[in-house]
Amino acid sequence: MTVSIENYLKVIYTLKKRISVVRSVDIAREMNVTLPTVNQAMKELIKLGHLTKETDGTVSLTKSGKKQLQKSMRDIIFMTKTE
Repeated sequence: MTVSIENYLKVIYTLKKRISVVRSVDIAREMNVTLPTVNQAMKELIKLGHLTKETDGTVSLTKSGKKQLQKSMRDIIFMTKTE
């Protein structure tokens, strides 16, 4: 998984905790990127099975997305401990 995809997972998770309802515009604002950039990343996350997007535009991490985020965080913690 790319760093960019990992960053989207982290931002979506963080926003979900902070504002509970997350939309593309929230992600774009948080990451300081354009909506088309967010939409492209979300398509990839949906394809990977890490994200769902409802008809009202809200997005949520799937169980797979949360699991991938946890793995990424464990990897970061491991790397910082071994440096």
